Amino acid sequence: MTQSPDNTGGQPAADRSLGGQEGGQPAPSPPPPDSWHFPPEPVPPPVPQAQQPYPVPPPPYGTSPQYGTSPQYGTPPPYGGPPSQPNGAQQYGTPPPYGAQQPYGTPYGPPPQYGPPQPYSSPYGPAYPSYGTGPAAGPEPDLAEWWRRLIGRVIDALVLAVVLTPIAIPLLATPFHRLEQVSSRYPNLSAPGAQSALASADGKLFGALWVIVVISAAISFVYDSVQHARWGQTLGKRAMSTRVVSAYDRSPITGGAAARRASVYALIPVIPLIGSFFALLNELWLLWDRRRQCLHDKAAHTIVIKTNVPPATNWQQQRPPW
Repeated sequence: MTQSPDNTGGQPAADRSLGGQEGGQPAPSPPPPDSWHFPPEPVPPPVPQAQQPYPVPPPPYGTSPQYGTSPQYGTPPPYGGPPSQPNGAQQYGTPPPYGAQQPYGTPYGPPPQYGPPQPYSSPYGPAYPSYGTGPAAGPEPDLAEWWRRLIGRVIDALVLAVVLTPIAIPLLATPFHRLEQVSSRYPNLSAPGAQSALASADGKLFGALWVIVVISAAISFVYDSVQHARWGQTLGKRAMSTRVVSAYDRSPITGGAAARRASVYALIPVIPLIGSFFALLNELWLLWDRRRQCLHDKAAHTIVIKTNVPPATNWQQQRPPW
Protein backbone atom coordinates (compact mmCIF):
# COMPACT_ATOMS: atom_id res chain seq x y z
CA MET A 1 0.00 0.00 0.00
CA THR A 2 1.48 3.25 -1.06
CA GLN A 3 0.84 6.77 0.29
CA SER A 4 0.65 9.88 -1.70
CA PRO A 5 3.62 12.13 -1.32
CA ASP A 6 1.59 15.06 0.15
CA ASN A 7 0.12 13.10 3.07
CA THR A 8 2.50 14.10 5.88
CA GLY A 9 0.01 14.66 8.68
CA GLY A 10 -0.60 11.03 9.55
CA GLN A 11 -4.23 10.87 8.23
CA PRO A 12 -5.29 8.75 5.22
CA ALA A 13 -6.32 10.55 2.17
CA ALA A 14 -9.54 8.65 1.86
CA ASP A 15 -10.64 9.61 5.33
CA ARG A 16 -9.75 13.24 4.74
CA SER A 17 -11.76 13.35 1.58
CA LEU A 18 -14.66 11.57 3.17
CA GLY A 19 -14.79 13.96 6.10
CA GLY A 20 -14.85 16.84 3.78
CA GLN A 21 -17.67 15.37 1.83
CA GLU A 22 -19.78 14.41 4.85
CA GLY A 23 -19.42 17.77 6.51
CA GLY A 24 -20.50 19.59 3.46
CA GLN A 25 -17.46 21.80 3.64
CA PRO A 26 -14.63 22.11 1.18
CA ALA A 27 -11.62 20.00 1.92
CA PRO A 28 -8.91 21.82 3.82
CA SER A 29 -5.75 22.71 2.05
CA PRO A 30 -2.99 20.16 2.44
CA PRO A 31 -0.35 20.90 5.07
CA PRO A 32 3.06 22.08 4.00
CA PRO A 33 5.55 19.39 3.20
CA ASP A 34 7.77 17.85 5.84
CA SER A 35 5.44 18.91 8.76
CA TRP A 36 2.98 17.18 11.08
CA HIS A 37 -0.59 18.29 11.06
CA PHE A 38 -3.07 17.91 13.92
CA PRO A 39 -6.65 19.04 13.70
CA PRO A 40 -7.67 21.96 16.03
CA GLU A 41 -9.35 21.10 19.30
CA PRO A 42 -13.06 21.78 19.50
CA VAL A 43 -14.11 24.97 21.33
CA PRO A 44 -17.00 24.56 23.81
CA PRO A 45 -20.02 26.74 23.17
CA PRO A 46 -20.34 29.92 25.38
CA VAL A 47 -22.40 29.63 28.55
CA PRO A 48 -25.25 32.15 28.89
CA GLN A 49 -24.72 34.95 31.41
CA ALA A 50 -27.68 33.95 33.55
CA GLN A 51 -26.19 30.48 34.07
CA GLN A 52 -22.68 31.64 35.15
CA PRO A 53 -21.79 30.40 38.70
CA TYR A 54 -21.36 32.96 41.51
CA PRO A 55 -18.94 32.70 44.44
CA VAL A 56 -20.52 31.03 47.41
CA PRO A 57 -20.82 33.54 50.35
CA PRO A 58 -19.53 32.54 53.77
CA PRO A 59 -22.05 31.05 56.18
CA PRO A 60 -23.98 33.68 58.27
CA TYR A 61 -23.21 34.40 61.90
CA GLY A 62 -24.51 31.73 64.27
CA THR A 63 -24.44 28.85 61.81
CA SER A 64 -21.88 26.22 61.02
CA PRO A 65 -21.66 24.07 57.90
CA GLN A 66 -21.13 21.06 60.13
CA TYR A 67 -23.41 21.65 63.11
CA GLY A 68 -26.20 23.78 61.68
CA THR A 69 -28.01 26.51 63.63
CA SER A 70 -26.50 27.63 66.94
CA PRO A 71 -28.96 26.94 69.78
CA GLN A 72 -27.58 29.77 71.94
CA TYR A 73 -28.07 32.72 69.62
CA GLY A 74 -31.26 31.65 67.88
CA THR A 75 -31.94 31.53 64.20
CA PRO A 76 -29.29 33.45 62.26
CA PRO A 77 -30.52 36.23 60.00
CA PRO A 78 -29.90 36.17 56.27
CA TYR A 79 -26.54 37.37 55.08
CA GLY A 80 -26.35 41.18 55.39
CA GLY A 81 -29.52 41.50 57.50
CA PRO A 82 -29.85 42.64 61.15
CA PRO A 83 -28.97 40.04 63.77
CA SER A 84 -31.79 38.58 65.79
CA GLN A 85 -31.80 39.49 69.47
CA PRO A 86 -32.59 36.79 72.02
CA ASN A 87 -35.16 37.23 74.77
CA GLY A 88 -37.04 39.94 72.92
CA ALA A 89 -34.20 42.50 72.97
CA GLN A 90 -34.89 45.82 71.26
CA GLN A 91 -33.81 46.18 67.65
CA TYR A 92 -32.02 49.39 66.64
CA GLY A 93 -32.37 49.13 62.88
CA THR A 94 -30.30 47.71 60.10
CA PRO A 95 -26.60 48.48 60.49
CA PRO A 96 -24.89 50.24 57.58
CA PRO A 97 -22.85 48.09 55.21
CA TYR A 98 -19.19 47.61 55.97
CA GLY A 99 -17.08 50.61 55.01
CA ALA A 100 -20.05 53.00 54.74
CA GLN A 101 -20.17 56.13 56.91
CA GLN A 102 -22.91 56.40 59.51
CA PRO A 103 -25.03 59.44 58.61
CA TYR A 104 -25.45 62.15 61.22
CA GLY A 105 -28.84 62.71 62.75
CA THR A 106 -29.65 59.03 63.41
CA PRO A 107 -30.64 58.47 66.14
CA TYR A 108 -29.28 61.47 68.04
CA GLY A 109 -30.37 64.34 65.82
CA PRO A 110 -28.34 66.60 63.55
CA PRO A 111 -24.65 67.16 64.31
CA PRO A 112 -23.78 70.21 66.48
CA GLN A 113 -22.63 73.38 64.76
CA TYR A 114 -19.31 74.76 66.01
CA GLY A 115 -18.51 78.41 65.43
CA PRO A 116 -15.15 80.15 65.67
CA PRO A 117 -13.18 79.45 68.87
CA GLN A 118 -14.00 81.80 71.71
CA PRO A 119 -11.29 83.30 73.96
CA TYR A 120 -10.92 81.71 77.37
CA SER A 121 -12.71 83.57 80.12
CA SER A 122 -12.57 82.95 83.84
CA PRO A 123 -15.00 84.21 86.50
CA TYR A 124 -11.97 85.16 88.61
CA GLY A 125 -10.40 87.48 86.06
CA PRO A 126 -7.38 86.90 83.87
CA ALA A 127 -5.30 83.92 84.91
CA TYR A 128 -1.97 85.60 84.30
CA PRO A 129 -1.59 89.41 84.39
CA SER A 130 0.50 91.06 81.74
CA TYR A 131 3.69 92.77 82.82
CA GLY A 132 4.81 94.19 79.49
CA THR A 133 8.17 93.56 77.89
CA GLY A 134 10.29 93.63 81.06
CA PRO A 135 12.28 96.22 83.00
CA ALA A 136 14.10 98.98 81.21
CA ALA A 137 17.87 99.09 81.04
CA GLY A 138 18.32 102.09 83.36
CA PRO A 139 16.48 103.83 86.19
CA GLU A 140 13.31 105.75 85.53
CA PRO A 141 14.16 109.26 84.39
CA ASP A 142 11.93 111.03 86.89
CA LEU A 143 13.39 109.38 90.03
CA ALA A 144 15.11 111.87 92.33
CA GLU A 145 18.90 111.63 92.45
CA TRP A 146 20.74 110.93 95.69
CA TRP A 147 22.13 114.46 95.93
CA ARG A 148 18.64 115.98 95.67
CA ARG A 149 17.42 113.83 98.53
CA LEU A 150 20.51 114.56 100.62
CA ILE A 151 20.15 118.33 100.22
CA GLY A 152 16.45 118.07 100.99
CA ARG A 153 17.21 116.18 104.24
CA VAL A 154 19.79 118.78 105.23
CA ILE A 155 17.17 121.52 104.78
CA ASP A 156 14.68 119.54 106.86
CA ALA A 157 17.34 118.99 109.55
CA LEU A 158 17.91 122.77 109.76
CA VAL A 159 14.17 123.33 110.12
CA LEU A 160 14.00 120.72 112.89
CA ALA A 161 17.00 122.28 114.60
CA VAL A 162 15.23 125.62 114.69
CA VAL A 163 12.21 123.95 116.28
CA LEU A 164 14.26 121.93 118.78
CA THR A 165 16.54 124.74 119.96
CA PRO A 166 14.00 126.33 122.32
CA ILE A 167 13.31 122.90 123.83
CA ALA A 168 16.93 121.72 124.08
CA ILE A 169 18.38 124.84 125.74
CA PRO A 170 16.39 124.58 129.02
CA LEU A 171 17.00 120.84 129.20
CA LEU A 172 20.77 121.24 128.81
CA ALA A 173 21.13 124.33 131.01
CA THR A 174 20.73 122.48 134.31
CA PRO A 175 23.34 119.72 133.65
CA PHE A 176 25.88 122.25 132.38
CA HIS A 177 25.30 124.45 135.41
CA ARG A 178 25.88 121.42 137.63
CA LEU A 179 29.22 120.76 135.90
CA GLU A 180 30.32 124.35 136.52
CA GLN A 181 29.56 124.03 140.20
CA VAL A 182 31.59 120.82 140.49
CA SER A 183 34.55 122.44 138.69
CA SER A 184 34.53 125.52 140.94
CA ARG A 185 34.04 123.55 144.18
CA TYR A 186 36.75 120.95 143.56
CA PRO A 187 40.00 122.45 142.20
CA ASN A 188 41.53 118.95 142.16
CA LEU A 189 39.12 116.91 140.01
CA SER A 190 41.10 113.75 140.70
CA ALA A 191 40.01 113.72 144.34
CA PRO A 192 37.47 111.02 145.34
CA GLY A 193 34.80 113.62 146.20
CA ALA A 194 35.28 115.42 142.85
CA GLN A 195 34.99 112.14 140.90
CA SER A 196 31.69 111.33 142.60
CA ALA A 197 30.27 114.82 141.86
CA LEU A 198 31.41 114.63 138.24
CA ALA A 199 29.75 111.23 137.78
CA SER A 200 26.47 112.61 139.08
CA ALA A 201 26.67 115.69 136.80
CA ASP A 202 27.54 113.53 133.78
CA GLY A 203 24.58 111.27 134.45
CA LYS A 204 22.23 114.26 134.48
CA LEU A 205 23.76 115.55 131.23
CA PHE A 206 23.38 112.13 129.56
CA GLY A 207 19.75 111.96 130.68
CA ALA A 208 19.06 115.42 129.23
CA LEU A 209 20.65 114.43 125.92
CA TRP A 210 18.57 111.25 125.79
CA VAL A 211 15.39 113.23 126.37
CA ILE A 212 16.38 115.63 123.58
CA VAL A 213 16.96 112.70 121.19
CA VAL A 214 13.55 111.22 121.98
CA ILE A 215 11.84 114.58 121.56
CA SER A 216 13.72 115.14 118.30
CA ALA A 217 12.61 111.72 116.98
CA ALA A 218 8.98 112.43 117.90
CA ILE A 219 9.04 115.84 116.25
CA SER A 220 10.73 114.41 113.16
CA PHE A 221 8.09 111.66 112.98
CA VAL A 222 5.25 114.17 113.09
CA TYR A 223 7.08 116.50 110.70
CA ASP A 224 7.50 113.80 108.04
CA SER A 225 4.25 111.88 108.40
CA VAL A 226 1.91 114.89 108.41
CA GLN A 227 3.49 116.69 105.47
CA HIS A 228 3.89 113.56 103.35
CA ALA A 229 0.34 112.42 104.01
CA ARG A 230 -1.07 115.84 103.18
CA TRP A 231 1.16 117.12 100.38
CA GLY A 232 3.73 114.42 99.66
CA GLN A 233 6.50 116.94 100.34
CA THR A 234 8.40 118.41 103.26
CA LEU A 235 9.98 121.85 103.16
CA GLY A 236 13.27 120.36 101.98
CA LYS A 237 11.54 118.40 99.19
CA ARG A 238 9.69 121.51 98.09
CA ALA A 239 12.98 123.34 97.80
CA MET A 240 14.50 120.50 95.72
CA SER A 241 11.36 119.88 93.60
CA THR A 242 10.83 116.29 94.76
CA ARG A 243 7.80 114.41 96.01
CA VAL A 244 6.99 111.09 97.70
CA VAL A 245 4.46 108.97 95.79
CA SER A 246 3.24 105.38 95.83
CA ALA A 247 5.49 102.91 94.06
CA TYR A 248 2.46 101.04 92.66
CA ASP A 249 0.68 103.75 90.68
CA ARG A 250 2.49 106.98 91.66
CA SER A 251 -0.58 108.26 93.41
CA PRO A 252 -0.38 110.35 96.61
CA ILE A 253 0.50 108.16 99.57
CA THR A 254 -1.98 107.48 102.34
CA GLY A 255 -1.66 108.45 105.99
CA GLY A 256 -0.75 104.87 106.96
CA ALA A 257 2.04 104.69 104.39
CA ALA A 258 3.34 108.09 105.49
CA ALA A 259 3.35 107.02 109.16
CA ARG A 260 5.11 103.74 108.36
CA ARG A 261 7.72 105.56 106.31
CA ALA A 262 8.35 108.17 109.01
CA SER A 263 8.53 105.59 111.82
CA VAL A 264 11.28 103.59 110.04
CA TYR A 265 13.19 106.79 109.30
CA ALA A 266 12.81 108.61 112.64
CA LEU A 267 11.96 106.14 115.43
CA ILE A 268 14.26 103.14 114.83
CA PRO A 269 17.46 105.25 115.09
CA VAL A 270 16.51 106.03 118.71
CA ILE A 271 17.51 102.46 119.72
CA PRO A 272 21.03 102.63 121.24
CA LEU A 273 23.89 101.28 119.09
CA ILE A 274 21.69 99.38 116.65
CA GLY A 275 19.76 102.52 115.76
CA SER A 276 22.87 104.44 114.70
CA PHE A 277 24.04 101.65 112.41
CA PHE A 278 20.55 101.29 110.91
CA ALA A 279 20.28 105.05 110.28
CA LEU A 280 23.55 105.01 108.33
CA LEU A 281 22.54 101.96 106.27
CA ASN A 282 19.11 103.44 105.63
CA GLU A 283 20.52 106.59 104.08
CA LEU A 284 23.14 104.79 101.96
CA TRP A 285 20.79 102.18 100.54
CA LEU A 286 19.59 104.39 97.69
CA LEU A 287 23.11 104.49 96.18
CA TRP A 288 22.82 100.90 94.85
CA ASP A 289 19.06 100.42 94.72
CA ARG A 290 17.61 100.19 91.19
CA ARG A 291 14.67 102.46 92.08
CA ARG A 292 16.72 104.73 94.37
CA GLN A 293 14.79 103.72 97.45
CA CYS A 294 15.96 103.90 101.03
CA LEU A 295 14.89 101.27 103.51
CA HIS A 296 12.07 103.46 104.78
CA ASP A 297 10.84 103.76 101.16
CA LYS A 298 10.78 100.00 100.79
CA ALA A 299 8.90 99.59 104.07
CA ALA A 300 6.16 101.97 102.88
CA HIS A 301 6.32 101.02 99.15
CA THR A 302 7.08 104.57 98.09
CA ILE A 303 9.47 106.29 95.70
CA VAL A 304 10.73 109.86 95.46
CA ILE A 305 10.28 111.52 92.08
CA LYS A 306 11.17 114.89 90.62
CA THR A 307 8.34 117.32 90.00
CA ASN A 308 10.13 119.48 87.41
CA VAL A 309 10.49 116.71 84.75
CA PRO A 310 7.83 114.77 82.79
CA PRO A 311 6.80 111.50 84.44
CA ALA A 312 8.17 108.22 83.15
CA THR A 313 6.09 106.52 80.45
CA ASN A 314 5.05 102.88 80.72
CA TRP A 315 6.57 102.83 84.22
CA GLN A 316 4.10 100.30 85.63
CA GLN A 317 5.15 97.68 83.10
CA GLN A 318 8.83 98.51 83.48
CA ARG A 319 9.41 98.23 87.22
CA PRO A 320 8.11 96.27 90.20
CA PRO A 321 6.72 98.22 93.19
CA TRP A 322 10.03 97.97 95.03
